[in-house]
Amino acid sequence: TAHSLWSSYTAAMPSDARGWSSLGAVQLDRGEIALARPSIERALGLDPDGYPQQINNASLLIHEERYAEAGAAYRKMIETWPRVDQRVWIGLAKLDARAGKLYEARRSAIHALEIHPNFAETHRLIERIDSLIRKREAARSE
Repeated sequence: TAHSLWSSYTAAMPSDARGWSSLGAVQLDRGEIALARPSIERALGLDPDGYPQQINNASLLIHEERYAEAGAAYRKMIETWPRVDQRVWIGLAKLDARAGKLYEARRSAIHALEIHPNFAETHRLIERIDSLIRKREAARSE
């Protein structure tokens, strides 16, 4: 499994930040939040500016329901790396939508769509955001 692969890898290569970051990502996927935190922290300690570590840290913050910190982490990635992948924009869009910032959420989702035009998740996200915007506007006009 991916978990045993990355566990073995980090045991053999304990100073490889990407290995720890990958192990943390697998642990997040498995729902092992308490195990993911030290793996991702170790990766950040080894390479605090690494893109994979930053992505996984933002995901961890979301799993821990630390939404404001996750949003700040995504925004920092956008400032640091102007050409982030769609995961950053999708994550930011979801956080903004959760906070009721629907127009900001839609803008972020559009950025994700510009990067990966055929990504179905982004199309569904935009549809959900548009639906929420229509509902909000309908409620205001009543």
